[in-house]
Amino acid sequence: MSDNQICTADVRPADLEEAHRLMQVHRACPRSCPSRRAALATLVAAGHYRLSTRFGPTDDTQVAS
Repeated sequence: MSDNQICTADVRPADLEEAHRLMQVHRACPRSCPSRRAALATLVAAGHYRLSTRFGPTDDTQVAS
C-alpha cells in the first residue's frame, strides 16, 4: 500500500481480480494515481463499478469513456 501523498506506481491490472485488489491497495492514493485509474477503468469497462453522476462531472468520468 502506498503511504505517500503522491503515488507513482504504474501497475496495469491483468484481470478483474487484480483490478479489485489494486483499488484496495491504492485506496488512499489520489485520483491521479496511475494504478488506481487503470484499475478503475478495468472495473468500469467490465460493469463492476458504476461512476456516480450525483456530484456532477469529475475527472473520473473520463476513465469510463
